[in-house]
Amino acid sequence: MVSIVLLLKKDDRMSNNLNRYLTGELTPEEKMKFLQETAGDDGLREELVEYHSLLALVGWLSPKS
Repeated sequence: MVSIVLLLKKDDRMSNNLNRYLTGELTPEEKMKFLQETAGDDGLREELVEYHSLLALVGWLSPKS
């Protein structure tokens, strides 16, 4: 599996939450809160979509054996 460390311009807490969300490390409560924050922040939502796309592309380029 390919791991990617994301370097973001947002504050450290949001960067950490975005990284943890993308790697599946958030608790269900943290995930819900993060998604609610994302819904209210166009910039964060756009970053989330971009990183989802990037991770999908990396996964496609590096299929599991």
